[in-house]
Amino acid sequence: HDRGELDPAYPTRPQPSLTDHPLHRHYNLPLECLALTRVHRQAEQGHRANAWRVILDHVGPLKRRTVLNAMEEALDAWLIYRDAVAEACGLTRPVMSARVASA
Repeated sequence: HDRGELDPAYPTRPQPSLTDHPLHRHYNLPLECLALTRVHRQAEQGHRANAWRVILDHVGPLKRRTVLNAMEEALDAWLIYRDAVAEACGLTRPVMSARVASA
């Protein structure tokens, strides 16, 4: 959905209603307790577009690969961290069949 952040001809990332938030839907957390989530969503609007504008408007073509490599390294580190937190919480990924994994 990143194209939609820069080009109105493309769809933007869907924003599900707070009534569909898992903490509300499955655990009956009152919606007023999701105030931080609501505010975070409001603050997030435009962050992706701004990030792309920084790259597209301020990083020359010869440096873009270097920046993209650094972003990929940061993403890899984040995913390792996130997976470690999930593991520490006792969460595991479901095992997918070979047929589903190759699709």
